[in-house]
Amino acid sequence: MSQIRGKQIRDVSVDLEKLSGTGSVTFNSGASMAFPSGATLTTATNNISNLTDVVNKEYVDSIASGLDVKESARLLSDSNITGTYANASSGVGATITTSVATLNIDGIAVANGNRVVLTGQSNAAHNGIYDVSGVGSAVVFTRSTDFDGNPSSEINGGEFVFIKEGNLYADTGFVVSTPNDTITVGSDPINFTQFSAAGVVSPGAGLVAGTGTDFDVNTGIGLTISSDAVRLTNTNVTSGNYGASGTVSTFTVDPQGRLTAAADVAISITSSQVTDFDSSVLSSVFEVANFVDSSSVDFNVTAGATVSADVKVNTGTGLAVGSSGVEINYGTGLTVSGSQLVVDATTFGYH
Repeated sequence: MSQIRGKQIRDVSVDLEKLSGTGSVTFNSGASMAFPSGATLTTATNNISNLTDVVNKEYVDSIASGLDVKESARLLSDSNITGTYANASSGVGATITTSVATLNIDGIAVANGNRVVLTGQSNAAHNGIYDVSGVGSAVVFTRSTDFDGNPSSEINGGEFVFIKEGNLYADTGFVVSTPNDTITVGSDPINFTQFSAAGVVSPGAGLVAGTGTDFDVNTGIGLTISSDAVRLTNTNVTSGNYGASGTVSTFTVDPQGRLTAAADVAISITSSQVTDFDSSVLSSVFEVANFVDSSSVDFNVTAGATVSADVKVNTGTGLAVGSSGVEINYGTGLTVSGSQLVVDATTFGYH
């Protein structure tokens, strides 16, 4: 058996192989241990059980945050994976067997050997961390050995897993929020809650991802960005008043109800645009209601044109309307000769 001499320890000439095995190293009160930059001291997290065990940073961080950190997973599904669940031996080797050869989770196709987290199973007792197999024939999810309830205290709330990929859940962390005590795998519900989202912020309504960590306003029709302010896009309408005598205003409105064009157009009526003048216009002018005593109507008729209209006249005492116009309503002893009213000589015996 080889011996380690004190000079070898002082000169750092001891092979690491000679330090392997069982036993303990005792340091006196003045001893110190230093590691160069880049050196590591590791102890499997799940093997830490004694009060004097050396621990690594991962274990210290998990204890400081009250979490039981699990190996990270590639993807997380927050919706139900359809398949047949078999609990195997109280959760050890439990499987969800699907009937599909390929499957996407969070927008990414799973591959054999992937470690995934299922948080949205319709039966929450089937949630958990699984390993993928069977891609290409029938995809199978098998409970991961660090999340199958063996040992019995393996799942009791506070288990944390980091998600590495996915369209929605990349770079996020989830923790088992319930139960808060040891569970029976396959019977008791396992619920996950998002614990962290380092570097992941999704744009909401009206925003789009910009450069780096910036978000930009997703401007629609009629909006623009100027000097970091959202403004209305200028239209072709010139500010001012519209409408005047002899003109009519015209307007154009877009689907958003904005005025995009405005103008004044001169009123111009051609003769072809006026029809049925006699019956529509003249008859309206020569209504009885338009005339009173001593009324007069003037006509201007251009050469070659004619204007005709019926005028209703109310006759007074001794007058009547005849076939040719207003006539004297004469009685016995009177007659009309030419344009004169004369006494009928026969009636009065004149010869």
